[in-house]
Amino acid sequence: MVGQAFYYDPHEQATIHLARGYTVAVDTQVLWSNLCDDQYRTTRFYGTTDDSGSYSMTVTSSVAPGTGNPVISFLAVAPDAGVRSGTAGMSPVTQSLLPGYHYGAWQAGTWRMYPLFDPANSFYAFLFRWNNEIRSLQSRWADNGFGSYYTPFKAGYDSSAPNAAAFVIASPGLVAFNDYGAYTIKWTMAHEFGHFFQYQLQGGSLAGGGEHYYCGNSGDSTAFVEGFADWHGAWWETDGRDFIVPCDGGDCYGCASAGWRLEGNVQAFFWDLFDPVNSSTRDGGVDTVIYPLNLLYNWNSYSSFPSFFNDFQARGLYNSAVPGIRTVNKLDVPE
Repeated sequence: MVGQAFYYDPHEQATIHLARGYTVAVDTQVLWSNLCDDQYRTTRFYGTTDDSGSYSMTVTSSVAPGTGNPVISFLAVAPDAGVRSGTAGMSPVTQSLLPGYHYGAWQAGTWRMYPLFDPANSFYAFLFRWNNEIRSLQSRWADNGFGSYYTPFKAGYDSSAPNAAAFVIASPGLVAFNDYGAYTIKWTMAHEFGHFFQYQLQGGSLAGGGEHYYCGNSGDSTAFVEGFADWHGAWWETDGRDFIVPCDGGDCYGCASAGWRLEGNVQAFFWDLFDPVNSSTRDGGVDTVIYPLNLLYNWNSYSSFPSFFNDFQARGLYNSAVPGIRTVNKLDVPE
């Protein structure tokens, strides 16, 4: 009927609880009525999450509270992980879940919903894993006094990338990844964001690059930045850590061979700076320091382990026990 406005049925509402960090939408059936007839229309409701945890959005639905599933389809946009655009750009993409990949249950008058993202239902499904890791690392660094300047992490899916994940050393910074599932273990993601973190510590610069192995000689610069990233991954994540970093009894250690050109030894030094363990086996009993992570506020730009070590020592940023940690981790010689 021309000129007659439709309206939502005001008596049927459901509250949808969703994971934090995304722009989201739900499709549901809504009863529209006028003086002539009743119609059911699929209607989309939009919401934006905050950073404090789960949130709720109230929608009007033809499904009465406590009865069936009010959600026909669910869509989400991750804010920090999307599709790579340009050298270090990222464009958000909308992910739509196919039926069977969102489920929920009524709790009183609330439909509590749980979306499920995986490669079977979403082409860019891995980006949600990346986004969750970004938010987790940002939160943990913030708890240690490091504001958003240090953790503006972004990740971009790149279908043309080889089976690897890598930090793109170009402003504003980006971690590029593809569909290879092995690179979605949390340790690997935290490793790549370790490069991003060091890039920010150094004011937008980072040396190194190229092929590298935990106990392989990869040169001064690469061993240093990869060792720092190995430490960053090992410090924050255990998922997948044991595939790369040897850890035992609360201590993550380096290599049998000596040298600061082995990233594993660099990782072990950073671990011993901040960990509470003084292992007679791994540390020779010399690891008597436990520095807070905010020691890293004193960071300058470094191209090797010796340049970092000597600068911190010259400025009196660590005590007399630290040279012993360098020695026990075999970092007092090049190789």
